[in-house]
Amino acid sequence: MSSRAGAAPTLQLESDRRIKSAQMLRDPYRLWVNLAAPVALAAYVGWALYLAFLRHAALHTFLFDLGFFTQLLWNTAQGNWLQSSLKPDTFFGGHLSPVLLLLTPFVRLVPNGRTLLLFQQISLAVAVLPGYFVLRRARPGFAPLLVIAFVLNPLLHQVASAEFQGIMFAVPTLALALYALETKKEKLFWLAIGLTLLVREDMGIYVASIGLYVLTLRKRPLWHGILLVLVGAAWVIAIPTYVFPYLAGSPYPYTNLFEEFGGSFGEIAVNLARNPLLLISRWFEPAKMVALWQMLYPMAFLPLLAPGEQLLWVPGVLALLTTSEPEINTLGGWWVAPLLPLLWFAAARALSRLQDTPLRLAAAVMVVAALAGFVLTSRFPGGGRFAPEMYALNRHAQIGQEILGTIPPDASLATTNRLGAHAATRREIYLYPWIPTTASPQYFLLDAQEPDPYPLSSDELEKAITRLMVAPRVETVREQDGYFLFRAHDSPAFEPQGPWIWEPYLRLNGYHVTAEDDAGAFLQPNGTLRAGKQARVVLYWTALETMDRGYRISVQLVDGDGQVVAEHEGEPALGSVPTTKWLRERNVRDVHYLDIPADAPLELSLRVSIRETDSDAPLAPSQGFVLTALPVQP
Repeated sequence: MSSRAGAAPTLQLESDRRIKSAQMLRDPYRLWVNLAAPVALAAYVGWALYLAFLRHAALHTFLFDLGFFTQLLWNTAQGNWLQSSLKPDTFFGGHLSPVLLLLTPFVRLVPNGRTLLLFQQISLAVAVLPGYFVLRRARPGFAPLLVIAFVLNPLLHQVASAEFQGIMFAVPTLALALYALETKKEKLFWLAIGLTLLVREDMGIYVASIGLYVLTLRKRPLWHGILLVLVGAAWVIAIPTYVFPYLAGSPYPYTNLFEEFGGSFGEIAVNLARNPLLLISRWFEPAKMVALWQMLYPMAFLPLLAPGEQLLWVPGVLALLTTSEPEINTLGGWWVAPLLPLLWFAAARALSRLQDTPLRLAAAVMVVAALAGFVLTSRFPGGGRFAPEMYALNRHAQIGQEILGTIPPDASLATTNRLGAHAATRREIYLYPWIPTTASPQYFLLDAQEPDPYPLSSDELEKAITRLMVAPRVETVREQDGYFLFRAHDSPAFEPQGPWIWEPYLRLNGYHVTAEDDAGAFLQPNGTLRAGKQARVVLYWTALETMDRGYRISVQLVDGDGQVVAEHEGEPALGSVPTTKWLRERNVRDVHYLDIPADAPLELSLRVSIRETDSDAPLAPSQGFVLTALPVQP
């Protein structure tokens, strides 16, 4: 009896819920108010994540900075707190960012740079929520339009396309602070303020801005606003001046962003107090005015239209405009991330104060401006600044991923910037050639096709690859499509097979022969040849005496009648180490590539001879030595 009585209300509630759901689906307005914003935001997050992951797979994320933060948090998850081989003398990338440690459990669970990219995109999407809640409470029918304009906004796309940085954490913490401020949740507000300060030392600027806003526009105890202003200002000054040098053992590295005003924060403050017009003149430079225009017009200038709301975001903008770094002072890159929740909150407050007709006009203009901004300056597909090459998952990128997967996860590695972001979950990783003298990487992975081989030039990268190829104690593990994977050894990486001696100067100790496979890769030496493919022959030489003459090395493949089928001749070590630079007992690794004809015989002999560079006279024995017979696969 009692069970039937209890079941009846449950069934009635379920029936009521179904009726309400059906009514909502039949009511376009309710459907719009309740579903449009969540669907738009979810679609944006999915699209942004897809693009971020695609860019990462296409090797357009970097060891600095995604790889650095991945390694820092991965090491912390392994118990090696705040350790990084990339910046061993600093922590958190030169910033005081303890809030980053909140990501450690997630990196431990999914040890991959994609974990940070996931957090980045979700954090940025949260920026609009405080403004959305403000507008939904006042004018619910217009709140979804705010979200639609937000997901089209090129400033959002600019940050979403940038490298991961600890400052991304400021977006959800500031959004939480604004939400708590609006809903009068005191404990949540102060928690959010504390977390914001722990994002970075410069977040004191935004905390002080909220303090000014509270003092001016909010009905809160006076001491709340004063405390926020004082704590924010003290944080910005004290952390770089005293705390960071004490913890890091080195001066704060970013004072130089304001170097035109002085060499220290004290000197900067004194100089600006003496000559404030110098600072103001910097703000109104043409490039900075253009940057402000590009930031505000896709928002229909709404953040300017609510009196007093400018206190939230103007101080942060002015701080960025004051720096001497062009990308920062023109509001580029990821530095503008903390502005997103502040700007959209101010825009929502402006809309919420309008009456029906002006509100409809303002909302329409906002969406049109967002569309215009997207078409002209968005970095997302369809936008005026979209770079499709950043998302091209071509064969070269796929080969790079495959090679990275062959490197043992516990091995130390030195590599280039784009490859390093994929290999950062290891104890030791280095950006080539920035390798400490105390470090000895086990593997080197370099990409000759790297479009921007920072910190090297393309010519320097080519020379670096050559140096590794000819180093006697370095083995070329894999060579494919411009990638070179090397492994360092304690001794020359070959089994002695000779010696073959050209008196009185040279001794050939051994050789490797590697055939190119169908994928164009040179893998482990196999002592075979393939018709229609290249062969790589590596010779290991020792100088018996110091030479004052140059000699060329001739490597030939000959058939049974002694006819040359394939040949390569040149100065040893790819021309990088002429014999005139060989001192007695020097070891040199010499690399030659030979093209095997498609109709080559099924067996060829490998012959090596030496000629003087100037006279072309052979060095005895004049015919050289036949080292071995090699089978040829058709």
